[in-house]
Amino acid sequence: MRGNYQVLGYLMAVNMETVILMLAGWWVGGWLNTNYPKDFTWIVVTFPIAAVLVVHSWYVLFRSLMRPKNLENETAKDGLHRK
Repeated sequence: MRGNYQVLGYLMAVNMETVILMLAGWWVGGWLNTNYPKDFTWIVVTFPIAAVLVVHSWYVLFRSLMRPKNLENETAKDGLHRK
Protein backbone atom coordinates (compact mmCIF):
# COMPACT_ATOMS: atom_id res chain seq x y z
CA MET A 1 0.00 0.00 0.00
CA ARG A 2 2.89 2.34 0.73
CA GLY A 3 4.12 2.01 -2.85
CA ASN A 4 0.82 3.27 -4.27
CA TYR A 5 0.97 6.40 -2.14
CA GLN A 6 4.56 6.96 -3.17
CA VAL A 7 3.61 6.76 -6.86
CA LEU A 8 0.72 9.17 -6.28
CA GLY A 9 3.06 11.54 -4.46
CA TYR A 10 5.56 11.44 -7.34
CA LEU A 11 2.80 12.10 -9.85
CA MET A 12 1.42 15.05 -7.90
CA ALA A 13 4.90 16.50 -7.41
CA VAL A 14 5.74 16.33 -11.12
CA ASN A 15 2.43 17.96 -12.06
CA MET A 16 2.99 20.77 -9.57
CA GLU A 17 6.54 21.20 -10.83
CA THR A 18 5.18 21.48 -14.38
CA VAL A 19 2.80 24.27 -13.39
CA ILE A 20 5.48 26.08 -11.38
CA LEU A 21 8.05 25.87 -14.20
CA MET A 22 5.60 27.17 -16.81
CA LEU A 23 4.59 30.07 -14.56
CA ALA A 24 8.24 30.79 -13.80
CA GLY A 25 9.08 30.75 -17.52
CA TRP A 26 6.25 33.19 -18.20
CA TRP A 27 7.27 35.49 -15.31
CA VAL A 28 11.00 35.45 -16.15
CA GLY A 29 10.18 36.09 -19.82
CA GLY A 30 8.10 39.13 -18.87
CA TRP A 31 10.78 40.38 -16.50
CA LEU A 32 13.46 40.03 -19.16
CA ASN A 33 11.24 41.83 -21.69
CA THR A 34 10.91 44.84 -19.40
CA ASN A 35 14.51 44.98 -18.13
CA TYR A 36 16.45 43.71 -21.16
CA PRO A 37 14.37 44.51 -24.26
CA LYS A 38 15.47 42.86 -27.47
CA ASP A 39 13.97 42.59 -30.94
CA PHE A 40 12.45 39.23 -29.87
CA THR A 41 10.38 38.31 -26.85
CA TRP A 42 12.21 36.51 -24.08
CA ILE A 43 9.30 34.12 -23.60
CA VAL A 44 10.47 32.39 -26.78
CA VAL A 45 13.68 31.59 -24.87
CA THR A 46 12.31 30.85 -21.40
CA PHE A 47 9.43 28.53 -22.37
CA PRO A 48 11.64 25.99 -24.20
CA ILE A 49 14.00 25.95 -21.22
CA ALA A 50 11.03 25.29 -18.92
CA ALA A 51 9.78 22.61 -21.32
CA VAL A 52 13.15 20.83 -21.26
CA LEU A 53 13.07 20.85 -17.46
CA VAL A 54 9.52 19.46 -17.48
CA VAL A 55 10.49 16.66 -19.88
CA HIS A 56 13.45 15.83 -17.64
CA SER A 57 11.18 15.67 -14.58
CA TRP A 58 8.76 13.32 -16.33
CA TYR A 59 11.68 11.17 -17.47
CA VAL A 60 12.93 10.87 -13.90
CA LEU A 61 9.40 10.01 -12.75
CA PHE A 62 8.98 7.20 -15.28
CA ARG A 63 12.49 5.91 -14.61
CA SER A 64 11.80 5.76 -10.87
CA LEU A 65 8.47 4.03 -11.46
CA MET A 66 10.01 1.40 -13.73
CA ARG A 67 13.02 0.73 -11.53
CA PRO A 68 11.28 -1.45 -8.90
CA LYS A 69 9.72 -3.59 -11.64
CA ASN A 70 13.10 -4.06 -13.31
CA LEU A 71 14.68 -5.05 -10.00
CA GLU A 72 11.93 -7.60 -9.37
CA ASN A 73 12.49 -9.10 -12.82
CA GLU A 74 16.24 -9.35 -12.25
CA THR A 75 15.85 -10.98 -8.83
CA ALA A 76 13.33 -13.46 -10.20
CA LYS A 77 15.76 -14.49 -12.94
CA ASP A 78 18.79 -14.79 -10.70
CA GLY A 79 17.03 -16.16 -7.65
CA LEU A 80 18.61 -13.42 -5.56
CA HIS A 81 16.86 -11.34 -2.96
CA ARG A 82 18.02 -7.77 -2.61
CA LYS A 83 17.36 -5.78 0.52
